[in-house]
Amino acid sequence: MTTVTPLPEHLRAGDVLARSARSTLVIATDERSGEQVAVKTLDTGAWLSAPERRNLSASMARALRPLRYLHHDHLAATRDVVLCGGTCHVVRDYVRGPSVAELVERNGSLDPGMALRLAREVAGALDALARAGLRHGGLTPQNVFVGSGGHASVTDPGFTAESSTFRLAGARCRLQCADAPENDIAWLSALTFHMLTGEWPITSDGSVIRAYHLPSHLRDAIYCGLGADYRRFRTATAFAKALTLGGLRLGRVPALRPAAATGLVGAVAALSVPGIGPVAPDAPDAPTAVFVAPAPDPLAGLDTSDVRALRSAVRRLGPALLANQAAASALGLREEQRLAIDRYLQHQRNQVERVVVAVAEGSGGDTAATMEAIRGSAREHILGILDPDQAARWRALESGANSTRP
Repeated sequence: MTTVTPLPEHLRAGDVLARSARSTLVIATDERSGEQVAVKTLDTGAWLSAPERRNLSASMARALRPLRYLHHDHLAATRDVVLCGGTCHVVRDYVRGPSVAELVERNGSLDPGMALRLAREVAGALDALARAGLRHGGLTPQNVFVGSGGHASVTDPGFTAESSTFRLAGARCRLQCADAPENDIAWLSALTFHMLTGEWPITSDGSVIRAYHLPSHLRDAIYCGLGADYRRFRTATAFAKALTLGGLRLGRVPALRPAAATGLVGAVAALSVPGIGPVAPDAPDAPTAVFVAPAPDPLAGLDTSDVRALRSAVRRLGPALLANQAAASALGLREEQRLAIDRYLQHQRNQVERVVVAVAEGSGGDTAATMEAIRGSAREHILGILDPDQAARWRALESGANSTRP
């Protein structure tokens, strides 16, 4: 599939790599050098008149041309910014490798060591832009690539920000998503959270401060970077340094906890991804299982939306969901069982914090293997706390949730 937008004569268009409401990204061959390049083309909205589209393209070209003179190890070089057919085309290096979005989709989240290293490299690229009087303005998992050697390469700086501002019928207009970060440090904070959790943070729902599986200093730094306190980080690199325990001393963020009084669905909706960590020899022992009468079907009496919410929580959290009081009660767990699960997850969080700190200090070892061992051992330990009937009910619920995965 090739682009229908005419490119400059020296570029031979190839396949379309990505397409959005405002741009098309194609791979092309520069016939002057024989090299493959990526070309991002502005797709102006149909609501703009022909003169307005030309004005927007010309404005973008003027704003982005200084990128041709900016070079950084972790910034895909902008080779040219040209106007052709009244449309702005940005020609940059073609990065061979997956995007952060592709890696997260494939793995659920990134290894903590890799996530923190990529955050540091991206921060360096953002600071290089800032020193040149520029900003990225739209740092997403789709425009950060992991190239040769596993290093970050930031692409398309300025494109989203410049294409979002235009004149319509003489009035200056701006397109902006309600939850879009407002500055590059906030974009980097959101990207870091996404790499570590697989989720994109929504500042209004407390998703960052409820990510209890992350070490507290990481939550503190990300929370501050996303909010008005981002100014305490003078640079993006200062934010990246605060992701380690040796970084800035930050104020504690509020400690929100899901309330059992909200009921099963309300409490489940308030939960975040569970803590994971390697099982250490000193992990708390599970209490001796004691037979109790079977609890009622946890889905009995729930309407369709409640069942959907519960199954979604089962898929996201796995057996760690049983640390929640409402969920534990629905499965017929006794309070001492729920508390044992909660203590175990706290132990896991402590273990993960030590792993992340070791990685940040350069002594993490084979963290990928460690994290893989964590995922398998957590499930086994938690299910060992249940009695046979409770375990059977959990497996039935889990099976039903997985069979209805959207």
